[in-house]
Amino acid sequence: MAGVVQGCGTSLNLLQSLPRVSLNNLKPNPNSQKRERRPRDRRRGRKCGRGHKGERQRGTLLRLGFEGGQTPFYIRIPKYGFNEGHSFRHQYQSLSLRRLQYLID
Repeated sequence: MAGVVQGCGTSLNLLQSLPRVSLNNLKPNPNSQKRERRPRDRRRGRKCGRGHKGERQRGTLLRLGFEGGQTPFYIRIPKYGFNEGHSFRHQYQSLSLRRLQYLID
């Protein structure tokens, strides 16, 4: 057991003696070339990958609840008569694990 810890200690000393890797001491590989950087519109083509006309191409966001042109859910569901059953549902008391263990014991 002590031999394993001692082996780890020597590798830690080796790692501590090496210089730290950071952005200011990185170098490119020898004989590597930097890629040509082109503007976004020339790289992507005519419409820059945004598609034809519309809100997505123009970068505006859809409003909350918009469903692509069909009648939204909040308008389809009537205000009265459809959701009245929730007050008649069975109401159960909460049961914690501690209470359940007490009942089992």
